[in-house]
Amino acid sequence: MSHLECIGLSALPLAVPDLWTDPRGAALKFHFEDGAVACVTPFFVSPDPTVWRVGTTIPVRDDGCIHCSGADCDLVDASGEMITRTTVQLLDFASFDPGRTSVLEVVAFAHHAVFCRPEDFAAESKKVLSMGMADISFLPVGMFGPLSPVGERAISIFAGRVEAVRSLRCKADFVHVRVRTLPGPIDVVLPEAPEAHIGQQALVEAWLVARPLLPGSG
Repeated sequence: MSHLECIGLSALPLAVPDLWTDPRGAALKFHFEDGAVACVTPFFVSPDPTVWRVGTTIPVRDDGCIHCSGADCDLVDASGEMITRTTVQLLDFASFDPGRTSVLEVVAFAHHAVFCRPEDFAAESKKVLSMGMADISFLPVGMFGPLSPVGERAISIFAGRVEAVRSLRCKADFVHVRVRTLPGPIDVVLPEAPEAHIGQQALVEAWLVARPLLPGSG
């Protein structure tokens, strides 16, 4: 599935502002060079965004496109203890300041997703990883590879409980699922999720896109 399909789009809109948004939350960040569009990063603006607290962030530049760059992040709990690490691609790398970043608004663009009864999760997770996964877990599989391309480095597999499901429509139908996983809740978008219901167990492989919020804003 394409990342545009995850937010109900099959092509770019005709209007080209700096940040295009749809009332249902689909968003596109246009990056310009010499007056022309050089790159486009999809995003999703949730009415109640999920945010993750961040400790250290290290910029990671994409060799092929500076606008597709991101950061390696230490994700922490309320006390500042590190929970896990992950790479995220940044909505606007040009304005990223690691010294001012303490909270990230994160969206997961699903590549694959499974929603099942909690009692079926162990068997389903072994179809993804032979050793299976804990029902609340997070594995930054992209970090096991090279630094670039960042779009591949920013891929994680995570498991958690479904907290909310919304069917939305931009140019086409898409689904917004809130999943509580190890670093906290995360907004997941995907073209369709016919079996997604509150209380189910979720197992998702996704590309993570984030935009930093100012310290204390989350």
